[in-house]
Formats: sequence, C-alpha cells, structure tokens
Amino acid sequence: MTKHRYLALALVALSPTIAASQISPNEIVFPAPAKRLVLEPAPRLDLAGEGATEFHKVCAIQPRRDGSIVVANAGSRELRIFDSRGQLLKAFGRAGSGPGEYADISGISLLGGDSIAVFDRLGRRLSILTPDGHFVVSITLLSPFEADGTPTSFVSLTDGSLLIGYSVVRTMLPQPTATYFGQHLYRYGPDRRVTNMPAVRLSESEHFIQAVPPSMGGVAYWDLAFGRVLSLRAMGGHFLSGDGTDWTVERRTRDGVVDLLYRLTLPLAQITPADRVAFGKRVATSQSAQQRAIEERLVAEMPYPKTKPAYRRFETSPDGHIWLEAYERTVEGAARWIRLDASTRTSAELVLPSGFEAMAFTDRVVYGIWRDTDDIEHVQVLGYH
Repeated sequence: MTKHRYLALALVALSPTIAASQISPNEIVFPAPAKRLVLEPAPRLDLAGEGATEFHKVCAIQPRRDGSIVVANAGSRELRIFDSRGQLLKAFGRAGSGPGEYADISGISLLGGDSIAVFDRLGRRLSILTPDGHFVVSITLLSPFEADGTPTSFVSLTDGSLLIGYSVVRTMLPQPTATYFGQHLYRYGPDRRVTNMPAVRLSESEHFIQAVPPSMGGVAYWDLAFGRVLSLRAMGGHFLSGDGTDWTVERRTRDGVVDLLYRLTLPLAQITPADRVAFGKRVATSQSAQQRAIEERLVAEMPYPKTKPAYRRFETSPDGHIWLEAYERTVEGAARWIRLDASTRTSAELVLPSGFEAMAFTDRVVYGIWRDTDDIEHVQVLGYH
C-alpha cells in the first residue's frame, strides 16, 4: 500500500484523467518473464557515509557516462558527486532560497553535457548547475494558469526541453469514493520558457477525502489503500507515462500524444480480506485519542479497489529498457523488477535484496539505497547478469 498521509485542507489538487486527442498507438506486447536475472554476490560499491557526509533521505541517484554518480541527499539539501571507486569528489548545496540553495530536493536529472537539473518542489524552482555543481540559472515554477497549482513532476528530454507538471486546485468535500488527483503538464523549450503547447492533462495519484474535526481543518486527504501513482520518465525525444492500472506503459511524443504502448501479459492480483486487515494494522498507530478515532474511521470508511496496481513505478535505462517495479513483493518483502526489452520483445525478472530501493538502472548495473539493521542509509551499486 502507499503510505497514508494526513493533511487538513480546504483546497486540494484535482484533475480528471483526460488525454488530449490521440492518434491510434501501435503496441508492443511482452510475454511473462521467462528469465530470472542473477545478482552478483556482493555490491560493486557500498557507500555508508559518516559524520557530515552521512546519507539522509536520498531521493535520487544519477549515474554519469564517466562512471561517476550524482547523489541527491534531500535531508541536507545537498548533492554529492562520487567517482567510480566511491571517492567523494565534491559536495554542494544547502537549505535556503538563494542560488545553489534549496527548500526541498524532490529529484534531479542530467541534461545535455551532464549538466544537473535540481527540482525544488517546495521552493517552486528548477535550478540548473554545471556538471561539477556550479550554479548557472534557476527557473521559477509558477503554474501557467489561473489556479495556484504547485509543481508536481518534471522530465528532461534529449532536445533540451523540459516537461513540468502542476497540480490543479479545486475545493473538495468529503466523499465515500476515491478521487484521482491530476496535473497539467507543460513543455518548456531549451530557452526555459513555456511553449505554446496545450497543457496535457494527466493523473497523479489516488486519494480518499474524509471529514475530520473542524479543529483539524474539516477535510483531510489520505493516500488510497492500494492506490495508483503516475510515473513519468524520459526515453529519448519521447516520455513515458503509466500508473499501474494494468501492465501497460504509454510512450508519448514531447507534445503528449500517445504513439506507442508497451504491454506486459500478466494478471492483476486481487485484494483479499487479509490485505484489508493488514492495511488496518498498519494505520492503527496513532498516539492521541482524537487522531486514533480518525484512524479507526479511516480504516472503516476507506474504499478498496478490487485489484492491486500492476506496478508501483517504472524507470528507464540508457540502453532503452523499461523497468517495472511489481506492486507485489516477495514473501521476504523484497522488490521485484521486470525488465522490458523492446528490441527482442522479451521480459526478465530481477529480485533485489530486502531493504534495497532501486533508483537507476544501466546495462548490468542497479543503483539504489539500502538500509542496514541500524536504519542507516547506504548508497549501493549492484551488478547483475
């Protein structure tokens, strides 16, 4: 399930899942994975960090062509560059609102020439840095429409343009069914200005709207149990979208038109009574009597889909593969990833170690974070074949 959140709000982001006028897309169908990829016995790299370089809330890892990696440490609003042997080359960034400072680091991306784009969602800015971390310019991310939507996502394309998503704000009342919040996606040209492309309306994530005491705001939204969350990733001059409604990923032109579907032939898992009980146990952790009552109502009133999402999210790799993180984990709780190879129209499965969260893939290499028994974050590089 997605981790539930409480937020007392009178205004929330909402937009229906509506695609622009579409052409009839082609389709590539992949059979169920017939191959299990095998991890190497030990990490190629294991960075735990100590003292000032301790990792805290790593939100992104970007491998570069020279073998170095850029790590975004959201806890300290800092970026760090390591060489291929794991030696720290440079650390830069801090909390603040000035050049090279961030209210929040929600993600990073590599632009042409390995320049670095830093997505500061709370600060409503996108900062562009040189490959070695020097500040170049920032783009103010104010929604290009009347409603005061906040930035939700960004994708960098190979032509130098950027896709920025903004939530759409509407007044919401409590309701017994789930609501799919949405976003408007705009394209910024290489000059970092909004183009005249019509906004593409896409989903973002599913929520349940519930009444709470007026002292707590009157209305709250919670992540829907077994809810869907949209992924957006770049693939060459296109971008990909998908929320796990089924085992499909859409390829879109830079203007948002779907021109190709990638579809994996696997069934969806049903949501069982045991799944509902487990959900209730996970949310029944409140300390105050008032909050506990709200949690109990949440469990009782939360609507449940009939099936679980197919996947939690997906990633792309420079070799053109699509990697889907299956929603269902192993019995031990380890993540299962399925690689789609469009050139051979085959799929393969990779099971990662328990506690490891993948953040990037290249050919035969996975980059991610692993938490040890003391809950300390390690940046690890794993090989597979």
